[in-house]
Amino acid sequence: MRNGIIFFGGNGAQGTRHGRHKRRRLSVIMVKVIILSGGREMRVSLALIILPLFFWLLPCPAGATETQVEEAKPPPRTERFILIVVDGLTNECVGATTTPNISGIGAAGVRVERVSGVMPQTSEAALASIVTGVGPARHGVRGPGDKPRVVTLASLLARRETATALFVTGREKDCSAAGRAGKLVTAPDDAGLVDRAIDYLREVNPYFVTLVLRGPGAVLAKGGSGQEYREAVTAADAQIGRLLSYLYGSRTFETSFLCVTGTTRDPPLILKAPELKAGVILPPAALTDVAPTLAYFMGVNLPEAEGLVLWNALAQTTDQSEAYLLELRVRDLSQALFAAREENLRFLRERAAVQREKEKMARLQRDMGQLVSSREEHILRLTRTIMWLKAAMVLILGLSGLGYLYEYRVLRRRFLLFK
Repeated sequence: MRNGIIFFGGNGAQGTRHGRHKRRRLSVIMVKVIILSGGREMRVSLALIILPLFFWLLPCPAGATETQVEEAKPPPRTERFILIVVDGLTNECVGATTTPNISGIGAAGVRVERVSGVMPQTSEAALASIVTGVGPARHGVRGPGDKPRVVTLASLLARRETATALFVTGREKDCSAAGRAGKLVTAPDDAGLVDRAIDYLREVNPYFVTLVLRGPGAVLAKGGSGQEYREAVTAADAQIGRLLSYLYGSRTFETSFLCVTGTTRDPPLILKAPELKAGVILPPAALTDVAPTLAYFMGVNLPEAEGLVLWNALAQTTDQSEAYLLELRVRDLSQALFAAREENLRFLRERAAVQREKEKMARLQRDMGQLVSSREEHILRLTRTIMWLKAAMVLILGLSGLGYLYEYRVLRRRFLLFK
């Protein structure tokens, strides 16, 4: 202090290399100096200089330094979508012993408790519903060789010139139900298909990939035993494990949206993505919910989709709370329930109209039966009358003949001269 004024060196309040906690301590010392220093005017002038600096330092937490402030690392986001359809896979066969890799995906993401399929229960119809979000009545696929009449996820992405690929076990004609994709690859078995899929992922890094494994479905199609079916399910799970190993090795597992589902009977539905919850079992859903959910994350619109986005599968964020996501799910379910009730009312009205038509046709049939019966009775009476008339004519003719014969004999006796 010189002439009642305190001077600070490079390590004082103007220093830039010290932490704010040190400057706060120094401000406390300066306040003490103000209190102990003599002269009222000097204390007032120093207070006007020091107190603003003190209050500027007060909100800063102890131990925090300006050079130690770091930006928070953003959470991972989905960069690739992989849809795995295991033909013939049922929900009851998914377990830690038979399908450890599929179960692991469910543990890292969400698993739907029950999944409603489609009618007819064919692999082609189910696959088309998975990639379109509509039922067979809309997409028109019911058996081998049928093509969807509506847009698919791959066709929508193709309009944005996004890299897509479809890998199917079997022949090329078995791929028509899934629609068109940027690249189509087939293989005679699941192992060869996964080999080609991994090679393609290494080379191209596509945005959306669909794999259709046919192992369990082929066993069911030929009427195999339960043991053969379980072995086929385990073999398909092993191929999925090979794909997961590649994703782990390439450090893309965390940023990959994985969806595993089946086709016929009681298929499973498992989803894993950075934006989804982990280790959660969701209430029942439908196969047609797969495409709308994927489309939401892809940023594309499926205008004809009948399925719903699984909002309750999303993890809450700063922008979307869990209550808000549940509200969206409840809203969609309410709209779907309303549409279902309207469809049910329409069905009941049509059934009532059909019943009225059936009753009308029954009355007409009854009236026609009565008319036919009366006509038949009338015809029968006419037939009998004709028969009696014929008999009468025969009788009359017979009597007339006898009369003529009798008259001839009488006249002969009377007018002939000799007998």
